[in-house]
Amino acid sequence: MQVAMLKRGDRSGNSYLDDVQIQDRFALLSNSVNDWVLMYFKDFHFVTALPTNVAETLITAVPQYEILIQQPRTKYLVVRAVVSQVLLGAFSGDKFFESIAYSELKRGIDADNSWFELREWEAMTIALSEKTADFQSGRASSIDHVARNIDDLTRGLSGFEYSKRRFAHLKMFVDTAADLAITLAKQPALYRLAGMHPETAYDPDTMEDALQDPSVEALKQREIKGTVFPAVRKWTNQQSSMLGSPLYIRKAQVIV
Repeated sequence: MQVAMLKRGDRSGNSYLDDVQIQDRFALLSNSVNDWVLMYFKDFHFVTALPTNVAETLITAVPQYEILIQQPRTKYLVVRAVVSQVLLGAFSGDKFFESIAYSELKRGIDADNSWFELREWEAMTIALSEKTADFQSGRASSIDHVARNIDDLTRGLSGFEYSKRRFAHLKMFVDTAADLAITLAKQPALYRLAGMHPETAYDPDTMEDALQDPSVEALKQREIKGTVFPAVRKWTNQQSSMLGSPLYIRKAQVIV
């Protein structure tokens, strides 16, 4: 009965989204991150001695950050890459679902089920659980945790003191990310975010230059330096395996 309700679209909360709506939602999130970084970090100076956790994150996200922070046009993109790294981890690790022991439940599902059957279970579980007080409490806790992680890293690289105003603004777009993650989990198709590995060759089919360089052909000859906002990929129930090629709903924004 519960699955039938889900298939009919018992959507008292968020509706199922088409690809254009998903693109729009991610565009809004990307713009919110960009606005936050520009508002608070456009003219900052990186600290000389970075905390260990900040240095490790930067090396993973943007290995050439020491060169990029020397240029005003790319310095703020390094901060965006750090934010992207944290958001990507939250989406990929189901951090916004931890209140319902989501990972433990998922591991308990029969491994012989098809990936689409697992998607059906996932969508139903989220749709039924999100109305509970435990889910909402966990959602609020996860938003605070992700926001504090971003705040700690960005303050570590800038040397800024804690700011209630900056943190409140930060929590607003993390809240948007949480809503989007929960909505995607209820869709009949499978959506996953993907960061592009630094030093990968630029691919115009899956990436776009964060600085919007018009010379695509020239960019194709270069390697990317990091991802400032992840790609959004989609698999549908028409595919027999999750190993099939996904549709890129939104290209990754990268530093070239």
